[in-house]
Amino acid sequence: MSIWYEVEEALEAIIDDYIRVNHLISLFQDDKARLKGLKKMGPQNGVVLELGSGPGNFTKMLDSVVDGQIICLDYSRKMIAHARKGEYKDRSHHIRGIFERLPIRSSSTKCVTASYALRDSKDKPTMYEEIGRILKNKGSLTIIDIGKPDNPIIQQVFSLYIKYIVPLIAGLATRHGYKNPWSILFQTYQLLPINKDLQRLIENLVGPTESNKMALGGLIILSAMKKAR
Repeated sequence: MSIWYEVEEALEAIIDDYIRVNHLISLFQDDKARLKGLKKMGPQNGVVLELGSGPGNFTKMLDSVVDGQIICLDYSRKMIAHARKGEYKDRSHHIRGIFERLPIRSSSTKCVTASYALRDSKDKPTMYEEIGRILKNKGSLTIIDIGKPDNPIIQQVFSLYIKYIVPLIAGLATRHGYKNPWSILFQTYQLLPINKDLQRLIENLVGPTESNKMALGGLIILSAMKKAR
């Protein structure tokens, strides 16, 4: 089984505990980063596309800044079914798809965003090419995610935390025990490019990109604007 399918199974196994435990393992920094990302994005009119919308917790936050419809894309049918129960459902529309082949017309989208989702892509260059394809000229991309610090010492500290401490916290907070679905997080973290390389990749495939780091680079907010083509 590929790591991508392992990630999908892990996420579906933790739907009921997803939000609560992610607050704990991030030491309550996850929503702080989301709020900072929303501030960078600013108020949005029209349609916003959220990639990897999951159980809908970031969709609820987007609802406060988007004056229009929110298109929520996720691959997991279980996550979509869970999210459709949310109180913001009248302004959100859910579609199923993968990041590397977005079911969206070219140059049709003004704003794309994602929260703790894009790191799970199995082909990041193709994914960012797809995002660049669907964005209108001068359309915006805002990403909030786990970062891989450029400093190798700090990076090693975060690696140890994600590999050993995150499963321990999650196990204590849930019924899953130490070998729990959060253990898969370390595998996706290993596949991440370091922050400066990720920024360079987005700049090459989407457009000019600004990076804002939190927690010594362990969390990152990336804001890009599609360059004219």
